[in-house]
Amino acid sequence: MLCITKNRKRKYQSLGISINPIFWDFEKERPKANCPNKELILRIIAEQTKVFSEQILEYKATNKDYTATTLVEKVRNPIKVKTVKELFDLQIQRLNSAKRLRYAEMHYLVLNSLIKT
Repeated sequence: MLCITKNRKRKYQSLGISINPIFWDFEKERPKANCPNKELILRIIAEQTKVFSEQILEYKATNKDYTATTLVEKVRNPIKVKTVKELFDLQIQRLNSAKRLRYAEMHYLVLNSLIKT
């Protein structure tokens, strides 16, 4: 688990790794030398720490306020930018799969009229 702390508020983020406690050095907060896959575990920890650090830098560069919870949510569920056409195509697919063919056709016509203009 990574512990994210800001203003004395803590939020924990799972790394999806489970290690037997006999292989974990609790004082140094890292795997012991005899831990199997030690390098892989350290790399995963470093990568996740880097992702959170980059997001913190982005918040600071744009002068946005954040909490530990909002930081974890932003890293866990990044916003994926889509074009209007992609959204229309997705909606048309949903309507077709739900057998709402007339509504799908209407969306298709609106999309085509938007593309023409």
